[in-house]
Amino acid sequence: MLVVDRYSGYNRAPCALQYCYAHLHREGEDLGKECPEDPEVGAFTGTLIPLLAEVMHLQRQPLADPDYYAAAAALHQQIVAAVEAPARHLGIRQIQGIFREHAARLYHWVTDRQVPPDNNRCERELAPRSSPAR
Repeated sequence: MLVVDRYSGYNRAPCALQYCYAHLHREGEDLGKECPEDPEVGAFTGTLIPLLAEVMHLQRQPLADPDYYAAAAALHQQIVAAVEAPARHLGIRQIQGIFREHAARLYHWVTDRQVPPDNNRCERELAPRSSPAR
């Protein structure tokens, strides 16, 4: 399983892919910043962004497996409801399209708690560390 940012080069990877929720979260935030006065955008981002944040925090919770999987299934249902709701705004429809067209790459964390919903840890480990002050 490879957790990725949707760069098309990963499509050739010889393994399953999980799209990074941190990147999707940022896209939702960006849409909200671009259209702060649009009530449809506000309602959508006000629903989706907290759900994505909750998913990213779920694995760090000290939950027994049955509790984790129950919470994951509930979050999955809520995300699907948000992305399946009718929308007129093109920015909303674009984000919804990611979830609709790539569902097979978005919900591995629901059925396998070992799959992280984001690649933040990997990105932190790859980031160059600042050198100590001298």
